[in-house]
Amino acid sequence: MELVSPYMKQRAPLYMHCFDEIVCCVKLSSVLKCRQACLMDASKGSISGLDSMIANLRAMRHRCGNQIESDEKEIIEIDKNIARLSASQKKYEDV
Repeated sequence: MELVSPYMKQRAPLYMHCFDEIVCCVKLSSVLKCRQACLMDASKGSISGLDSMIANLRAMRHRCGNQIESDEKEIIEIDKNIARLSASQKKYEDV
């Protein structure tokens, strides 16, 4: 008595091919998972880099905003001094 029927002998190459395809898919899946993990790590690094760049830009904008406010106050003071000196100069010209 044969353990493997003629039908099974005929179908065995197909089954082996299917098994090989499954093994190949499993290997490919693990490679893709590894690649996906590497890409995820790279993405996390890029995101953290962008976050720090945004924080630096916000800090710079804050410093520039403070500098602009300071410059505006200084311009107001200079304008007041010019007006005061202009008035005193006019006073001396009138004399």
